[in-house]
Amino acid sequence: MPTREELHKLIDTMPEGAIEAAHRMLSNLQVWPPAPPPGVEEMRKDMRKRMEERRLEVMQRQKPGTVGGSAALATMTRQKEQELPASNTGKRIPTSRKRTAVI
Repeated sequence: MPTREELHKLIDTMPEGAIEAAHRMLSNLQVWPPAPPPGVEEMRKDMRKRMEERRLEVMQRQKPGTVGGSAALATMTRQKEQELPASNTGKRIPTSRKRTAVI
């Protein structure tokens, strides 16, 4: 970890044009950890609220006793089954409609 003395040496060797930028950066580090930019906490709350609303919407559409999944993933898996003879575990599990899920 650099010492204060090393930082002072760096500042002493800086070009004049960089002194103002270094001053701004060092001034911002006077409070540690730095405060988040304005509005970040409000954005986090809004995001959590939207995620919870979306989760509830999905749960309401889901049939009881089922697990959610992706149709795109299922399609991709069916296409890849011909290319991949077995999963990394080597187990195949029969599913409905005579399809095999590979785990």
